[in-house]
Amino acid sequence: MKSILIAAVLCCLKISGAESTALSSVAIDTVLTDENVSYEFSEDANNVMVNISTTDEKTIMSILHLGVSVFFDIKGKKKQNVYIKYPSESMAPNRKQPKGDRRGTDREEEDQESRRKKIKKIMESDYHQFAEYGYYNDTQEFNILLNNLAISVSFTYDEVEGLFEYELKLPKTKINIDSGKDLSKLTIGVKTVKEKKKQNKEGGLNGNLGGISLGGQQGGGRSGGGQGGPPGGSRGGRGGQGGQGGGPPNSVDQSRPSDVLLNYWFKAKS
Repeated sequence: MKSILIAAVLCCLKISGAESTALSSVAIDTVLTDENVSYEFSEDANNVMVNISTTDEKTIMSILHLGVSVFFDIKGKKKQNVYIKYPSESMAPNRKQPKGDRRGTDREEEDQESRRKKIKKIMESDYHQFAEYGYYNDTQEFNILLNNLAISVSFTYDEVEGLFEYELKLPKTKINIDSGKDLSKLTIGVKTVKEKKKQNKEGGLNGNLGGISLGGQQGGGRSGGGQGGPPGGSRGGRGGQGGQGGGPPNSVDQSRPSDVLLNYWFKAKS
């Protein structure tokens, strides 16, 4: 009986040691914060992991509407040749406006609860399941739930805390096909970019690119940088706002909020 007990204890110690080794093999190299967004990079022997988190509702809605592209440059030169874009296509914004008096603490709390439920509903019911992987001149669309690329990408949202997180796990061989390539200079870029509106034959603008509606205000159309996924086309201020569009400056309602555009690069290993 005593020998059985000793064997069981030794077995538990081995399992505990194995778990500890597995956990310690994931190294968190960089945690940075820019404006209202936190960026975290970690890696293990075969993969890199990127976590992007925020509680800012305008930023969350912009990410859900426009998507986010994460770029990887092993030479540290901020090139956009290798990337993951999720979702693969931008979503049309919801233009419906909440009605009623928006004054008072109780009403603001109700609005916050309503907005958080809206974010949760978008993610659970209406959201795309396809992402895009780009490696120089090759691009491939894949299902985030089932793919043979060994890429994991997801959005999660804590409705109670209001915390939104983007999580990406990418094999190092998808950053560079040479598995022995040095990644010490790896630089990561995170961008949300609006599509350009196209001009029709009469000189007007086509496109379904409204602003994000939060707190009872109505978003208007905006113009921004090029497509966020494919290499060579991105533009936007760091933690800044999208440009105004859709008519002469005097005709634009200045009370309408702009989308929050992410444009942030950081070194994976500080």
